[in-house]
Amino acid sequence: MRKPMYLSPTALKLFYDNRDDYYLQYLSDTKTSRMRQTEPMAVGSAFDAYVKSYLVEKLIGKQPEFEFNTIFEAQVESQNRDFALEAGKIVFDAYQKQGALADILLDLEGCIGKPRFETAIQGYVSAVSVAIGDVPLLGKPDIFFITKKGARVIFDWKVNGYCSNYNVSPKPGYVRIRTNDKTNGDRHNKATVLEHNGIKIAVTHPLCEVEKDWAAQLSIYAWLLGEEVGAKFITAIDQIACAKDEFGQRKFRVAQHRAIVSEKFQYNLFEKAHKAWYAIQSGHPFDFLTKEQNDLHCKQLDEMANHPPSQDFMELVR
Repeated sequence: MRKPMYLSPTALKLFYDNRDDYYLQYLSDTKTSRMRQTEPMAVGSAFDAYVKSYLVEKLIGKQPEFEFNTIFEAQVESQNRDFALEAGKIVFDAYQKQGALADILLDLEGCIGKPRFETAIQGYVSAVSVAIGDVPLLGKPDIFFITKKGARVIFDWKVNGYCSNYNVSPKPGYVRIRTNDKTNGDRHNKATVLEHNGIKIAVTHPLCEVEKDWAAQLSIYAWLLGEEVGAKFITAIDQIACAKDEFGQRKFRVAQHRAIVSEKFQYNLFEKAHKAWYAIQSGHPFDFLTKEQNDLHCKQLDEMANHPPSQDFMELVR
């Protein structure tokens, strides 16, 4: 059985969502091929390359690791590049046209010191009040910055619905929305927005109540950047929700989410990461089975990995 070096937010989610898939992807001695990047994933990665390379050059100057081609080729798989190059630019242009790019640029220009743009961070995180022992984690945060009033902000982008046949609505609780109609600038109608250390946050909508996966991802990023488990850092997400009008023309709304992640959610998340890590390291990843049953199931999965179905079949049945 292989032993991974760390847990990422994606790996941790898979461990609890589908233990068999986690074993096959990360633990089996026979490595299985990972699912190919989908077009929706590629659009988000291409947009990320456009926006991140733009901001780094504006705020810091040219940095080789943050040049567009470097990020794009690292994040977008070859089969998607022609499509994603155009689609990512369409999303970036909409993001800029609606004023959301200017919003984040203004925040970053007003922060203490230079904002941190990261490609990947690996480190050990501990929380003695939750569990004894640390957990090695890996994250790829987009931006971390500190406001002049001391707010510590973890920022990320989400592109939803570009390839969908249905219209995607923004998640509730945003503090501001950027559109091309009369709702531009409005907060969500159920959000109570107050200022917290210079940043307006939705106090009625902690991120863990808006979208748990987003909250888990950004909490892990925050911990890796030095925040204590349970701390009141601010999570900031610009969600680009894509839709089409009655004529089939694309429309974009940028919902700006600014919120904290509750202390309870963070403690529970760390506890889950701690439990998963020590189950994996003990050779007993299927900890809901006896050790004998675990070993037998691992053997069965290894045999499956040695005789895998075709990639096309796997994608068909997912």
